Order: sequence, then C-alpha cells, then structure tokens
Amino acid sequence: MPDFRNVIATKELFSSLPFFGIRGCFVICNLVTLPFFKELKVQFPTLELYSRCILHPENIESLKREYKKYAGKFDIISVQSSSTEVLNFAARDPRFHVLCLRARADWAAFNAGIGSLAFQFSAGVEFPLEFLMKTENGSSLVIRLCRKAINIAVHTHAPILLSSFASSKFDLIGGREIAFIGNTIFGIPLGIGKKITSVFPISVMKKNPTQSNRDALTLGIRVVSDFREEDGAQ
Repeated sequence: MPDFRNVIATKELFSSLPFFGIRGCFVICNLVTLPFFKELKVQFPTLELYSRCILHPENIESLKREYKKYAGKFDIISVQSSSTEVLNFAARDPRFHVLCLRARADWAAFNAGIGSLAFQFSAGVEFPLEFLMKTENGSSLVIRLCRKAINIAVHTHAPILLSSFASSKFDLIGGREIAFIGNTIFGIPLGIGKKITSVFPISVMKKNPTQSNRDALTLGIRVVSDFREEDGAQ
C-alpha cells in the first residue's frame, strides 16, 4: 500500500527491494495511480516492475464490466471476490491472472473445483500475508481458516502466491522468509514454497502475457513479491 503521494516513503520502499533479494514485483495500482507507477519504472531501471490492478466484482457481469475499464492498461489483472461463481469464472478465463483471496469470505468461497481450474489454466491463487501483522486478524482461528484454503490450493496443485502487501520497507518479506512462513505457519511443503517466489509468478504471467511480460520471460526475470497502493486501490 505505498502511498504514491509520499515520495520519500515510496522511494525508500523500492530502494529496499534488492536488500530482500527481490529483483522484480507486481505493483498494485489503479487508473489514477498508474502514471506514478510508470515514473517508478524510470526511477528504478534495475528493477523489473509490473503494473497490477485488482478487480472487486460482485458477480460475473460486473467482472466483465470492470475488465473493460482496465484491459490493455495493466500487466497483471487480479480478481478479489467472495463469490464462488466469480472465482470459478475468473480461474478459467485467460484474461485474469490472479485470484486474490484476502479475507475470510474469500477463503470460504474458494474450493477444490476452483483450485483445479487454477492449476489447469495457470491462474495464481494469492494469499496476502498482511493480516499476520495485525493483532486482531492474526489470531489462531483466522490462521486456521486461511490455512484450510491454502491446503486446498496445495492439494489441487494450483500456483500459490504469498504476498506481503507491504506499505513500507519495514513490511517487506523476502523470498526465503515467504517460503519459511508458508511452511511453518501454513504447512506448505518447502518444495512448493520455493516455487512461490519463482516458478509460480512466471507461470501466472505466461497465462496471458503482455508485451512487457514477454520480454521479461525471455530474460528469465523472477517476480517475487507484491505491493498494494493504499489510496483508491482497486
């Protein structure tokens, strides 16, 4: 959730990426903040940054309407929804790269059928980890609910993404730490944990690559973390 209006904090966040072994990342923004993202790419030429938007549809029709607004403008298009029908549709549609499961309702809506579709069509199944930092949300009950959804993704072989949704450099989580958290807290096998920060992000981009994604894939770029823009985030 970097606040693009806070220039100093934003620069500190992205300047810190190499110290966490992060070479590239998906940067969450919207139509308003997209120009700021483009400025970041110029300011940090050694980083591989990819624009990403998150749609929040209530049903399939609203998903289609939202998509039209963002199509062709972002490298990665994600869908966050507590509707099983929407997640099922997005998992098998090549226009959508990631299913973002951020809250209890999202985890509850996710099932083995959606996981199998995500595996078949290379849709990333993302579990943001910022709730672990919040006392009220980091309870054992919430962790168990998230772990249940993650177990479904593991058993259906869906491409799992664990992201920090960092709001500052102090919230960043490196690739090794993500694998460790995935294993110790959520029971993700270490073999799969290593893929979370390398193989799975690449497979997600291959689902429907933009021209910039094609160039990155040719170079073998690893995309290993996610960030979210707070003000007006989509």
